Amino acid sequence: MRRHRTTALIAVAAVSLLLAACGTGRISFDKPGVPVAERERDQKECALASADDPDHGQILLVFRIDRDAYARCMASRGYTVMRGSKIASR
Repeated sequence: MRRHRTTALIAVAAVSLLLAACGTGRISFDKPGVPVAERERDQKECALASADDPDHGQILLVFRIDRDAYARCMASRGYTVMRGSKIASR
């Protein structure tokens, strides 16, 4: 069961990154000095928090991610949100 949950978390993170790259310009998050593991954890947690149904329990189900909620979540964790080449928030 834990393996399935991990797979679902990876799928949600991948979907959130794909959504972040689409739409109204590329979006990225910067926080100097953050270890890769912490950044990945923050991305997964924010993706789950902004997904339409994160506890549905199905593997590889595509979730809709609210881009603005995802960006607000990352910003609340201290990341600088970049849209294209411009800073969107701190």
